[in-house]
Amino acid sequence: MNTIRKTIRMILPRVASILYYRRQYKKYLNGIDFSVDKTKKTILAINHFYDQDLEACQLSNKDFNFIILDGPTLFKSAKEFFSSDVIHIHIAYSSEKKSNLLAWKHESEKIYKLISQKIGFEYLLMPSDSFYWIREFVLLAKEQKVSTIILDKEGTISPFHFKNESLRLKKNVPILSEYAFVWSKRQKEYLEKKGMSPKKVMVLGQARSDLFHLKHTNFLKDVIGNANLPLIVFFSYEDDAYIHPSKQSSQNPLSWKGMKKETHEILSALAQKYEGEYNFIIKTHPQQSDLVELQTQYNRSNLKVIGGSNISNELIQKAKLIVAFQTTIVTEAMYLNKNTIYTYWDKNIPLLKDDLLPFHKAKGIEIVNSKENFEDKITNFLMDPQDFNYTSQELEEKASFVENYLYKPDGNTCNRFFNEIKKLR
Repeated sequence: MNTIRKTIRMILPRVASILYYRRQYKKYLNGIDFSVDKTKKTILAINHFYDQDLEACQLSNKDFNFIILDGPTLFKSAKEFFSSDVIHIHIAYSSEKKSNLLAWKHESEKIYKLISQKIGFEYLLMPSDSFYWIREFVLLAKEQKVSTIILDKEGTISPFHFKNESLRLKKNVPILSEYAFVWSKRQKEYLEKKGMSPKKVMVLGQARSDLFHLKHTNFLKDVIGNANLPLIVFFSYEDDAYIHPSKQSSQNPLSWKGMKKETHEILSALAQKYEGEYNFIIKTHPQQSDLVELQTQYNRSNLKVIGGSNISNELIQKAKLIVAFQTTIVTEAMYLNKNTIYTYWDKNIPLLKDDLLPFHKAKGIEIVNSKENFEDKITNFLMDPQDFNYTSQELEEKASFVENYLYKPDGNTCNRFFNEIKKLR
């Protein structure tokens, strides 16, 4: 699919590309069911890879019309209007050529008008307004007196990003939205550092954590052979995930490629060894670029590589053992008291450890510092799948760690969200 997109962009001139994407979003909007209860106010949610958060909101919603539109589909043409430096927030959004900004504003007006012709809405919900493609849409909503709201999806900000990214984003893409609902007090502080008024940022918890308290489908039966076998899940990642561009150099690019490949290889070998006894899932990040490559390389009867942005919570719940690195999944697994192995042996870790989320200091999970340590730890678990044991002190520290990032994963985050929405103008 990525190859097709690149080919289209090479062949089609800019104007033709814009017309093509315009036809695509018109077709998309024409296929959406905009039926609503006219006695209720409407929340328009722009999805950008946070399907589970929005699903949790939908399941809890009783008092609003809740319409979800896919951001990447609606605003795909935005990349035709902006420089790479603006797209990646290396420079200020406002520094884009005025002609490009004006042209994108006009395109955003077309999208806004098309939606408004189908449905009126009082609230605009999004995971962030830092995305270059959504900023004009947010300004148009504000002009129409629509309440603009951030429902945060990135509540685990690394120490480096917490300190440095907040200042960079404040300078290059200052917050436009009027309100923000975040996972934790720590995340509230982060948005305040980005320039948002403390009175406009409310701590509610993680919306998708509500899904942990609901029954789920047995989707694995459609994915893997015998879905009743105990499940081992590894949450994979991009080769350079969580490494800030400022730390990179063209002469010596940094990545986690070595540790990632070793993790894949060990799991693949174990899947072969324990066929008929365990199932293995390698779950890629929703935006991970090597999904197809990994599927081709590792898929077998009891090991499947899968993508998607709406199944992670269910995988966590079904897993007997979770393997991960630098992801919110670790915190969520800690909350659910899942057996968790945190991989922490890549050669670049000594250089970057101060920039990473401090899972390597967390209690109540297994931290492996070498490939051999990982192989021994997981092999021993598979041979004798007993829960890892921790002291009461370690469990208390684990609970404190979870609260620092997830606040109250009590199944009522979305109820708190909708109660707060009712209070808005």
